Amino acid sequence: MNRTVPLIIFTCCLLAAINPVLGGWDDGKEAYLQGDYARAFRVWQPLAKRGDARAQYNLGLMYHQGQGIPQDNTLAVKWYRQAAEQGLASAQCALGYMYNAGQGVPQDYPEAMRWYRKAADQGDSRARFNLGLLYYTGQSYSEAARRFTEAAEQGHVAASFNLARIYAEGTGVPQDATASLKWYRRAAEGGMAEAQYQLAELYLKGGSVPEDPGKALKWFNEAAAQGHARAQTSLGKIYQQGTLVEQDDAEAMKWLRLAAQQGDADAQFNLGVMYKKGTGVPQDYVEAARWYQLAAEQGNAKAQNNLGYMYASGSGVLQDFVLAHMWYNQAGANGIDLGSENRDRLATEMTAEQIAAAQQLARERNTRLENDDQPAMAADAGTVVPAIESITHAVPPAAGGDMTGGDAVPGSPLHQRVERNNLW
Repeated sequence: MNRTVPLIIFTCCLLAAINPVLGGWDDGKEAYLQGDYARAFRVWQPLAKRGDARAQYNLGLMYHQGQGIPQDNTLAVKWYRQAAEQGLASAQCALGYMYNAGQGVPQDYPEAMRWYRKAADQGDSRARFNLGLLYYTGQSYSEAARRFTEAAEQGHVAASFNLARIYAEGTGVPQDATASLKWYRRAAEGGMAEAQYQLAELYLKGGSVPEDPGKALKWFNEAAAQGHARAQTSLGKIYQQGTLVEQDDAEAMKWLRLAAQQGDADAQFNLGVMYKKGTGVPQDYVEAARWYQLAAEQGNAKAQNNLGYMYASGSGVLQDFVLAHMWYNQAGANGIDLGSENRDRLATEMTAEQIAAAQQLARERNTRLENDDQPAMAADAGTVVPAIESITHAVPPAAGGDMTGGDAVPGSPLHQRVERNNLW
């Protein structure tokens, strides 16, 4: 019977059956599970040298992870390759990953696909998932959908999520809300927080899926409990506005604060609103300005407008028309008409020098943002394929000089981690 031993960060291939005849093998497995990697290595190395594909794969894994031995991707590739050439699907998947990520070998997507296909042809769900990612990145959407379907039908959670997105968008397959809902539910039931969040949004908004507040609340709670920032934000708004549940400012603050602390700009904005109004907490303009600032720096247009309002009125910050003008200007540029109106109204009370200084600040900020927008090197370079752009929803401006919390929450990209490897 197959048993899976999960390892940290990424996964690729399944833990397979252990042959009880190999006592040395069992000794290695026991040592590994106890964290005694050095002893596991000593047990498996002779087996690997004698041509045991499973031991070769495990040595590759240990070199890849630096477990009990110095981390060495070149040696990891050597052992993965020996096992892969003997037809071991998990090793083929792992070798495909190394070519995909450019670890221990030059990055080579065709070679990655070759090894993924070998493993996929043997039914390896994670190799099928990785193939789907490569096809999607190469815009071969119908083939990506086919590979995601193969993996999803085997119970692969991330493949189910990606398939749901593909059916929702009609990318490579006919657009099909029913199929999308099916695969979102499959991924959500598999424990993926992002799928739980998306399912909650579907039930909340209705449209192609019937509105069901009870189910929406259930899945928001499931995702929020896992630390999903946008689900926490949505749950905070639900309690803040009294939709789906009785209004509860304390619960709203709880969830919004959790999401805001994770850097969710929408939550930071809404937290600022609550401190500004004294809803659920003592009124505190300084805290309101702090949360608006954090959200505004991330490009939240409503927070930019409200921060401008704080500087214009000297609420929680020192009054500064130059900064107020700059933030109003940013809000207007980001689609908030109210920001432009507030900027023009404020300009009538400013000198020409102040306006010039505010415009210069806006230019400098935009230049900095353009430079920051250049692709950054990932912390673990090569472990993911290029990101797929997310779908966003426009936020309509609110009336008045200040803005209140909105409901729109951005969508999410496909699940895009290239899956790696588990112990054999």
